[in-house]
Amino acid sequence: MILVRQINPNYPVNNIEFREVKIIFVSSKKEKNESSDNQRKA
Repeated sequence: MILVRQINPNYPVNNIEFREVKIIFVSSKKEKNESSDNQRKA
């Protein structure tokens, strides 16, 4: 899905693609928050 965007930045984003990107972003953000919490406890 990212490759298509790189080839053509004007390629329309469908809802499924946006949802996948959002889930990936949120989950990676959550992992960063958890790791920073662990560093504070240590």
